[in-house]
Amino acid sequence: MLLQFSLGNYRSFRERQKLSLVASGDHTHDGHVFDTGYAGLRALKSVALFGANASGKSNLIQGLALMEQLVRSSAKDSQRDEPLPVEPFALDAVTAGAPTEFEVVIVVDGECYTYGFTADRERVHEEWLSVSRKLAARTGTRELYSRSGDEIRFGSGWRGERQHLAGMTRSNGLLLSTAAMLNSAAVTPVFSWFAKRLWFASEGVLGAVGLSRCFERFKTDEAFRVALARTLQHADVGISDVDYLDEPFDEERLKNELGRMLLPEAIEPVVQHVRQLPDGPARRKPVTKHRRTDGSIVAFDAMRQESEGTKKLILLSALWYDMLHQNQVLALDEIETRLHPALVDRLLAEVHLAAGSQQLIFTTHDAGLMDTAALRRDQVWFTEKDEGGATHLSSRWDFRARKDVSGARAYLQGRYGAVPVIGELGLGRS
Repeated sequence: MLLQFSLGNYRSFRERQKLSLVASGDHTHDGHVFDTGYAGLRALKSVALFGANASGKSNLIQGLALMEQLVRSSAKDSQRDEPLPVEPFALDAVTAGAPTEFEVVIVVDGECYTYGFTADRERVHEEWLSVSRKLAARTGTRELYSRSGDEIRFGSGWRGERQHLAGMTRSNGLLLSTAAMLNSAAVTPVFSWFAKRLWFASEGVLGAVGLSRCFERFKTDEAFRVALARTLQHADVGISDVDYLDEPFDEERLKNELGRMLLPEAIEPVVQHVRQLPDGPARRKPVTKHRRTDGSIVAFDAMRQESEGTKKLILLSALWYDMLHQNQVLALDEIETRLHPALVDRLLAEVHLAAGSQQLIFTTHDAGLMDTAALRRDQVWFTEKDEGGATHLSSRWDFRARKDVSGARAYLQGRYGAVPVIGELGLGRS
């Protein structure tokens, strides 16, 4: 589970900002939280990011995604001579040349880990990893390692190889990634969390991520097919059932299909993934079944013939299914795009009603979700830029309004900030 994510000097984030998924003392909607295993400490099942366009909502999601990417790939030989893809805050001459910072606090197998690093495009400057058994009191904390430049110090909690690992870690690679590549048991829980428990989907890459997950699920998981059919039946999109067709892999056809949904640079990773599926290049293509007026059934190519909203629901269903069944963390940009508000409410309810430690982080412009989805005040976060163009994070919990006040109305009235101040656009003038 994710308890906290912090980042600084990344894109629109100049100073370090912290997003917390630790539940407050509010006891409304107890189904929206779960116990962490530490006495008196509960975590949120979802948090929503609200804010004006270009206020930094997507940058926060992208920052977490970049951290995951660097953890998983920075030790690979293919990255040996590659600059690190960090983007510091560019509107300040000082920060433009300073390192970017990322940190997470996570709980894996009953232990709480704090992991982070700072890096610029040339090298990793600092890196740290510690573990604690008693999170609330912050006692029993053991440092596993800390790194400053080329100097690596292993703490008393570290077990395993040291000298060889330090020598293998490149200046532009993370020690965590190198240790995982060398099968070090000390970092396995943290690396596995990034690799298996953390997933992302933005409007630009949802097709790639969701489509590959659908392909995998249709090949191996009949329970998912049944769940998807039930979802589409209840979503009132005119679909009575789903099935699949086994078909040989046609690379050009797949590229053409993906070209209607994805940016050009996102197509090849999906094609490569399909090539590497366990049972070879053959794939099971999802098809949707519709009932004609005479009662007969006609099958549609789900990715070619269905509406954009229905396709998004199908793709999201694969991610939702894994999140709910595998207690994953899903970070989703623009949840409401192409979906009816009632359907978004229902998707959020699925997260809140399910037992487990699944977590959803999402961005949205739909202020109505504060009321219709009955989000707790500590689930609502705002992004707002200052006069210097830097993003600041704040929680609705910090604003002591009465519980019976409409969150949507208060937000749109500007009581929490994070709303645009829009003048006359002048598009009709010559």
